[in-house]
Amino acid sequence: MGKVPPARPALRRTKIVATIGPATQDADTLRALIGAGATTLRLNFSHGDQENHRKNIQLIRQISFELQQPVGILQDLQGPKIRLGRFETGSIQLVKGDKFILTSRKIPGTQTESSVTYEPLVEEVPTGATILLDDGKVEMKVIGKEIAQRNLICEVVVGG
Repeated sequence: MGKVPPARPALRRTKIVATIGPATQDADTLRALIGAGATTLRLNFSHGDQENHRKNIQLIRQISFELQQPVGILQDLQGPKIRLGRFETGSIQLVKGDKFILTSRKIPGTQTESSVTYEPLVEEVPTGATILLDDGKVEMKVIGKEIAQRNLICEVVVGG
């Protein structure tokens, strides 16, 4: 069980990514992951602190050197969170099939539209794109644009 397989060829095209977290950040588990074929170890920078990530990187590099097996480290950073503006009534409930407008104009939110904190949203988000709200609980599809009005016209796919 404790035997480490020989090093893999360096020219492999497929990457096998394993996420490192509380259950996988000890030396034995890291050795097992690399031995099982992991070529890239992912650190989720949305969780943990700088010191914990530093220790994980040092341990990964040490084990990679010991095993003579190159291992990539993927630092996964959270993208920007675009916030909705305030709603007139405090909150709303969206139902599948509802039409909803996201706009960079400064307006109070209603049952049919809301402002967003990202000015170039209408230019950067393509028709057909999926937009997630409320940390992914509500899903919308962009079905049209009104560039002059700064509006993305969406249809609710998953309500909430």
